[in-house]
Amino acid sequence: MADHSVPRHKRYIRSLGLGARLAGDLAINVGVEHMDGAGVLDKIVEVGRRLRDQEGADVIILGCAGMGQYRQEIERILDVPVVDPSQAAVTRALALLSLGYQTAA
Repeated sequence: MADHSVPRHKRYIRSLGLGARLAGDLAINVGVEHMDGAGVLDKIVEVGRRLRDQEGADVIILGCAGMGQYRQEIERILDVPVVDPSQAAVTRALALLSLGYQTAA
């Protein structure tokens, strides 16, 4: 995620009526094609610390599907819950299917 994405994210969060629940939105400025690169985990943790310590975030929501591989380690280091939206969406879909929800025919 890049800095230029932050205003768009904030507008969308406000449009959902969730603006008061957003502690902050900070970019790590690493493209998805470099998510496996050296130092990426350190950048995510650095931004997570800023969100936790300076912005008051009590949960960190990752902003890129490529970050999911680091979720557990970030959670361990920062000692706050970390949510990867892609993992959360797949888990929810599996839960709904296990409850008998039907897929569209």
